[in-house]
Amino acid sequence: MSAQIPLTLKAQRPCHYCASRKQGCDRLLPKCSRCTSKSLRCDYSVHRDGRAVTRQNEAPAPSNDLVESRGSCSLDLSAKAESLLLRLACDSGSEAAEFDGHSCLSELFFKILDAFDVDIPNLLDSYFASVHRWVPVIEEEHIRHKCASLETSNHGDITRLLLAFYIVIQFPCNHGGHSMNTRLYRTMKRLFIIDQSSPGIKDLDLLQYGILLGAYECSQGLESAYTTLTLCTSLARMIEIQSYESSGLDSRHSEEMRLCGYALVILDRLITLSRMDHCLPLLLPDKQSFPLVEEHDLELDEGLKAYGYVGRMRITATVAQSISDALVYLRCCRLGRTPPVDYYTVDSSAQAALLTLLRLSEEKAFLNCEPTSMAISTLMILRTTYDRSRNGPRDPKDATALWSIASMSLEMCLSAADFIRCNGIENLSFVGLCCVWRAVLPLVGLKEFQISAQELETLRSELERFSSCWAIGVVFLQHFDQLVHLRSL
Repeated sequence: MSAQIPLTLKAQRPCHYCASRKQGCDRLLPKCSRCTSKSLRCDYSVHRDGRAVTRQNEAPAPSNDLVESRGSCSLDLSAKAESLLLRLACDSGSEAAEFDGHSCLSELFFKILDAFDVDIPNLLDSYFASVHRWVPVIEEEHIRHKCASLETSNHGDITRLLLAFYIVIQFPCNHGGHSMNTRLYRTMKRLFIIDQSSPGIKDLDLLQYGILLGAYECSQGLESAYTTLTLCTSLARMIEIQSYESSGLDSRHSEEMRLCGYALVILDRLITLSRMDHCLPLLLPDKQSFPLVEEHDLELDEGLKAYGYVGRMRITATVAQSISDALVYLRCCRLGRTPPVDYYTVDSSAQAALLTLLRLSEEKAFLNCEPTSMAISTLMILRTTYDRSRNGPRDPKDATALWSIASMSLEMCLSAADFIRCNGIENLSFVGLCCVWRAVLPLVGLKEFQISAQELETLRSELERFSSCWAIGVVFLQHFDQLVHLRSL
């Protein structure tokens, strides 16, 4: 007789405490291991809309006056801590600078991390399992090594980065009145502005910190994303100039600088692509203006053989570069200006990039994520914008092209919905999913394009799931509902 196999019961989704912090959840029933260790009530219950129910004990009680509670669901930086951080940052050049017993920013950063009840190993695990997958601008081994001696060493830049990790992995709050524009985020953004504008050498750690803030703002639909990217771009140019004057840069810095260049290109396109009005000009319009990236580093051809997160990021940056003409065209149309390149030239270039991706993806399955969804979404927006601006009936060739990309967009969105239902959404790439669900909006706006009621319901359900992870989805969802209403008239 065979030995009896013990039965382990697991929930279908992470508990709300783990999910709200983007931490790994073992989903054990009746309580996951993390909630058990913290003596918290483990909550797997859900509303009919699929979101977890908020409990009174989800957020730990503030341990000191550096943090304060936002109702029952989360903690935020206190006004006192905000004042201390800004005063220390502004007076950092003064040897006598000391406020409320704090004379060092890194020391105060560390105390704030402790006040937020941040377990640093878990924080690193959560960051590298989620956000790092779509903006891998930091070398994991290097950060983990420096964090190993954090309590016995003064690593000011690391503690600052850790707070950026903590910010960027946060899920939107279930309370409608709780914006992602938290005091902690606003304060860390102001510290970045102070450091970026201060005299002295500009380092890579500061640029990485700024890029993470920009990634947070982009994913949460904050308008400040564009200003942060502007600061990061100027900072990158200064670092680039410094690198030419220095011969002491090691290989790690060289590789991470290149990754920061990719991230800047991707965020530049994503911020513009995700907006509804297309009015923002590109900060990095051509290959020659990319800070930290070699002139021929971004080419979509058979020679592109990199794999993994870094390889995918390079390919995504290459696609982002290839759609620049399309985004410039959309901006000119929106502002009533004459585009520098005509529609058919722009459309042909964007389609060529997509066809190259589809051909390359026969050997590399990961190409069907961020790069391909960005190319499809761009073509969908481009062709529907041109279609709305036409005078008279559709040209048969234009109509065929429009229905073709609409069908491809619908297939992409429904395939993403199937994948998310089977694998979850928490650790998937924001870049790819943002482009997927941005493609939904012009798709629904095509009244002549056939979409069943069941497909619309599926799209809305998965768009709502996307919104539960990244607040920019709330903006998409509002436009989706408006378009569905117009479609039904």
